[in-house]
Amino acid sequence: MEPPHDHIEEILDKLAASTRSPRGRYSASESWKLLERRISSPRKKRLLSFRLAGAVAASIVLCLASWLVYDYYRPVKMLTASAGAAISVITLPDRTEVTLNRYSSLTYPDHFKGERREVQLIGEAYFEVAKDARHPFIVKADPIGVEVLGTHFNVEAYPGDAEIKTTL
Repeated sequence: MEPPHDHIEEILDKLAASTRSPRGRYSASESWKLLERRISSPRKKRLLSFRLAGAVAASIVLCLASWLVYDYYRPVKMLTASAGAAISVITLPDRTEVTLNRYSSLTYPDHFKGERREVQLIGEAYFEVAKDARHPFIVKADPIGVEVLGTHFNVEAYPGDAEIKTTL
């Protein structure tokens, strides 16, 4: 019994020999070469699959890297909360809770990034700072700054007052 591979070769030889060409423009030998080129080996298919998977993976990595670079360099959007005539409670992006006293305002980023968590206070506020030893929390109250790693404290810095008071 012949191996299946030889049997396939025989059939392909018969197919190539029986190929008719319109107006004699194509020969059986040329048709055979074309047929051989169109039949790809499993090795070529596997190589093509690996190339396709590599291209997809490279595209994903490129998109992810582009997003990370964009996110790192884009400016942080600053938000301002004002208490008006009432006391208001604000939760910052790092889960720090701030109770703003009347006629006070707090400016803070929509998300903290970098080494420091920094906010700007005008008036009076009580802070319950979420602990994060690697990212100090800084309250800027012109002309001073109060820096903590995670604690509860009050800052009173009204414009026009001669003193700025901080209570732990």
